[in-house]
Order: sequence, then structure tokens, then C-alpha cells
Amino acid sequence: MAIQNFRAQKLDTAQLAEIVGKSTFASTIALDVTESPIGDGGLSALAASPHTLKLKALWVDKTGVTDKGAQALASAQAPLEELYIGYNKVGVVGLKALLGMSAARFQVLRLSFDPIGDPGAALLATAPLGVLERLDLVSTGLTDAGGRAVLGSTTLAKLDTLDLSHNALSAQVLEPLLDPAHLPALKTLYLGGSTLDADLRRRVLAVRPNLVINTDG
Repeated sequence: MAIQNFRAQKLDTAQLAEIVGKSTFASTIALDVTESPIGDGGLSALAASPHTLKLKALWVDKTGVTDKGAQALASAQAPLEELYIGYNKVGVVGLKALLGMSAARFQVLRLSFDPIGDPGAALLATAPLGVLERLDLVSTGLTDAGGRAVLGSTTLAKLDTLDLSHNALSAQVLEPLLDPAHLPALKTLYLGGSTLDADLRRRVLAVRPNLVINTDG
């Protein structure tokens, strides 16, 4: 099985289409095209390929993808476990499509710097992501409503690491974590750029002694 890394090559749409269209791509388990200008057309080509049945990890950060590309990817038969699709223009429409991707069983999902906002956070909080272990939502336009929605999730049962850094969250955003039924597996929470209520933080850590809350960065 192959890992194909084109991070430094800056593939365009046509080049990616050629790669994924070859039968040799069928052995690929991981594809990295970070910072390649593939855009929505690149993800459409990937989705149209019959050779993605072993593809478990995909890096498409900073590739100019929008909701259209995310919707195209959602139709692929790739059994994705890790998807890095941050630093693009994927909003709530694209996110909803990705969450409905039939073959995927996401364990890692990075949406950082995508404009999903609070509606996207609400979708994630109730999504069938029972095996998700890491969720990155840095600078995704969340307010307290979105932050509390994710922190109050009871469906993200295996989420171990959550990054909510650089969103507009209040000092009280940790309140949902006082209930141990919310994100029961959470071990690391990043809240860079946030100022937290010190008393509330102590109360949360009393309930969750194994939780690390990092507000640096």
C-alpha cells in the first residue's frame, strides 16, 4: 500500500486528475496535496476516480476548496479516517455533505480556518462521529453558542483532543464540561486566545482530573 506525498509539488487540477485516474492509485492509503491549487475541480476528480477504495487519509489544507468541492468529495467511496480540509472556504453546506459521507469513519477531522460558524459546530455536536478522536476547529467563526454546543456533545463519545483556539468564546464556555456525560473521553482541550473563569476551570478539572486545558498560543 502507498502513501503519496505531493505537498512540495503544488499540483494543479489536471495533474491530480491524472494521478488519481491511474489504476496504480488503487493501492494508495494516504494522499497529501497540501497547498496545491487543485480547487474544487481536484476534489471532483478524486471523487470520480474508481481507485479510492483504500484511501484512508487525505490532506487538502490550503487548496482553494469551497462547499462545492466538499460536496464532491462526499460522493467518493473512499473510507476516510483522517481528513485535513482546513484553511479553505468550506462552510456549513460543505460540512453537512462531508458528515453524510457514507464510506467515511472519521477519526481525525481538521476544519481549522474554515467558515463553518456556530451552525457548523451544532452539526458536529450531534453528528454520527462515534469514532472521532481529534477535532480541530481553530478560528472557524465560533461564538459561545458554537463552543458550548461542541463541549456539550454526548455523541462525540471518543473525542480525545479538541482545538477551539482563536474563536470568540467567553470565560464561561467550559460550563458544559461540568457534566461528565459531555465529551466523556476528552483529555486535551486547546483554547488558545481565550480567557477562562478561574473558578469554573478549577471546578471542571475537579470533575475531570485527567483533562489538560491549554490556553497558550
